[in-house]
Amino acid sequence: MSQISKQALIVDNSQSFPNNNVGDITPSDLRSFNVNMIDSLVNEIPYQSFTASVTNSINLLNQFSASQQPSFTNLNAFTASQLVLNTGYNAATYSLDARLDSAEINLSNLNTWSQSVNEIKDDGILQGYSTRLHFYGLVSASIVPNVNGAIASIDILQDGSKVGTGSYNAFTSSTNQRIDSLEVFSGSAKISIAALNAFTASVGPIQTGSLVNTASYSGTTITYTKGDGSSFTNVGIQNTASFNSYTSSINSYTSSTNGRLNNLEAASASVNISVAELNTFTSSQNTKNTTLQALTASLLSYTSSNDIKWGVLGSQSGSWALINASNTFSGSQTITGSVYGNVTSLSTVSATASMDLSKGNFFTLTLSAPVTTIQATNIKAGQTANLLITQNVSGTGSIVMASTFKQQSGNFYTTTISSSAQDLLSFVAFDTSSLYLANVKNLI
Repeated sequence: MSQISKQALIVDNSQSFPNNNVGDITPSDLRSFNVNMIDSLVNEIPYQSFTASVTNSINLLNQFSASQQPSFTNLNAFTASQLVLNTGYNAATYSLDARLDSAEINLSNLNTWSQSVNEIKDDGILQGYSTRLHFYGLVSASIVPNVNGAIASIDILQDGSKVGTGSYNAFTSSTNQRIDSLEVFSGSAKISIAALNAFTASVGPIQTGSLVNTASYSGTTITYTKGDGSSFTNVGIQNTASFNSYTSSINSYTSSTNGRLNNLEAASASVNISVAELNTFTSSQNTKNTTLQALTASLLSYTSSNDIKWGVLGSQSGSWALINASNTFSGSQTITGSVYGNVTSLSTVSATASMDLSKGNFFTLTLSAPVTTIQATNIKAGQTANLLITQNVSGTGSIVMASTFKQQSGNFYTTTISSSAQDLLSFVAFDTSSLYLANVKNLI
């Protein structure tokens, strides 16, 4: 007797136990059918061993997922703290932009006043424009137009109560120094931004073991410790205290500038300075303001870009927990390069080889028993698989396919009878219960 398929058992049952009006049912027929039934039963001992191994693998996977959770929690906490820091940067940027707008308005008023100084009027009638007035010392001047002459008459009077050139020069020097300091800070901010961009780019795809576990902050340095125990630092990030100190300095500078502009407007009639030189200073100041505006726009653009990057990083942090799990892809996928799967070698136990489709899509089997039954488990709809069968050295092995496999009626697969011959069997599943089989025999 031998192990046979379900269909063969049905045929055997019909032939061994006919109706009484056709033939007798003998003890020999009954014993023969019972032996076939016993041989065709699944061997429960190796099946129970396989089930225990699957349960153990699932338990190990659950333990690994639980051990990874603290790393994901720490990464999410770091992402949240970084978003708070970005919010502070945005608020400071908006405040700085408003103060620059106020400074531009004051400079525009100063330009309007400078233009009016050039006018020479008599009883409200414009007589002409002066091109250069250059006085030294603490003096005041009154300009009386000479309608019939080439130039106006100028009377210069000593007046110690008026603001002198030295005071205005001190103001100009103070302003230039503050602008230089602002440009130095802008350069430093660009370096810090470049360092942060380099760090963001260096994060790259995060693999298991390289996830950030802890992060500590000291001065302008952030130290990150990864799950595998290694660490890296990021130096040059402007901290909140430094930025607040800078904002306080800007506020002080703005207040000082407003006070000096008020004094300048009160003493405008007696300031002894060249209008051409003042226009030159105004042009230089406008150039610096343009540069500062460009830097502010760049910082706003960086802040917006950085918020997007941290938002993407935060949204991905939860998906990293699925690195070792199964993946589901929706929509069309384009892959550049090769895609391959692992090849699983089937073993024969009690003349049965079980093909577990949850372990892969490529299998090999070398026949070791005279008759080997092939079974399939964990079938998924839409799955394909391939099995390479190698005949034993003596070329005497044969194959019996379980009822799970569907074949062409009248053309069932039979093993090539030749030493070490190889046959290729391909399977396609449209549901979870059957595999449709096609074969190519005697590959050389």
